[in-house]
Amino acid sequence: MDFTTANASVIKSIRQRDLLNVWMRQFAQTGKLPSLARYRPDRLQEELPDIFVCGVQHRDGYPRIVIAADSMRMHPAFGTSGIGQTLDDYMGPKMAPVVVPLYLECIRLQRPVYTISKLADRDGRAVEYERLLMPFSDCSRVTSVIASLKAISEHGRFEVTDLMRNDKSPPVFVLKAIIDCDTAPDTPGRFAPAIELEFD
Repeated sequence: MDFTTANASVIKSIRQRDLLNVWMRQFAQTGKLPSLARYRPDRLQEELPDIFVCGVQHRDGYPRIVIAADSMRMHPAFGTSGIGQTLDDYMGPKMAPVVVPLYLECIRLQRPVYTISKLADRDGRAVEYERLLMPFSDCSRVTSVIASLKAISEHGRFEVTDLMRNDKSPPVFVLKAIIDCDTAPDTPGRFAPAIELEFD
């Protein structure tokens, strides 16, 4: 499935939309990618269990993506923590071709990427997996990517363990969108004192 272009209203999760709104306001103020150090949306502390942070190293013209902070709520879906590993190594040969291109597109275009994929847990319950990627920079290139990860099921409860390693139900994308950043969101911004994201 190719990427489409969409505005922020395509995002289902109110929390993810709040995170994006703050990113978009900072982008609109300067016309440049926000700095990770200045990114401080309200209730970020509550969202940290769903936050996945990667550092981006540019070598020989190709971005090397290294996991700096794990999503505590979602890392059981991959079976283990990935801190310190490259995204390619952590995802493995089956998932890397599915997931890494999303990050590469976010880095290449310097724009947020939002995806929805459908899969099933090991008991066969249908799950929707929503991923919001936001690029950050301390210079002219992307130096970090924050991912907000949400998994929901119409069944309510579901088994998260090895959710993304289920060979019987690999993720199937129903939406892959580049978020249009030409205009800032109209909803009031909600900012909080800076919360330091602790990662190496």
